[in-house]
Amino acid sequence: LIAVAKESRLSLMQHKPSGILEVDFKDADCLRVEFGNFDEDIETELVCLSVKINGEIEESLLTIYDVRDLKLIETNSKILPFYALDLAVDTSTTVNQEIFISLKQSLNPLLSFGSGYKYHVAKLSSRGELLWQSPGLVGQPTHRGLKFEHSEDSGSRLMLSTSLAMYLLQN
Repeated sequence: LIAVAKESRLSLMQHKPSGILEVDFKDADCLRVEFGNFDEDIETELVCLSVKINGEIEESLLTIYDVRDLKLIETNSKILPFYALDLAVDTSTTVNQEIFISLKQSLNPLLSFGSGYKYHVAKLSSRGELLWQSPGLVGQPTHRGLKFEHSEDSGSRLMLSTSLAMYLLQN
């Protein structure tokens, strides 16, 4: 399966001998999408990270879709009280997979634009609850600069690039 997020459309596609065909879609403005398994069954889900700007407040929306019989079925949606920049799925488990995110928070939420930001890496549960958040990062996280990989041989690695630094956390 292939997931494509373009403009305000999230498409689920399948590779066939005749080419790649769209099998389902949702009206969703996803900044980032990833496959994972965010519940207890063995079926694949899809996470969509989108941005919501409510007046001067920047929030993000994390939406989980079940991929069942080549259909996208929304199973969970959670508003995050910060602006998420990127995400990566924690593949060190096969069920209830958690989600790493890079995020920005206003230094003074009472002031609007120009108040400055601080940046963090955080980990969310499979339901979107905040589990932990790092101290402030050096620099702003780069576009698609958050990666996670896991293997039984070498363990887990979380990689993050920012405008001023490169982070590598290995377990």
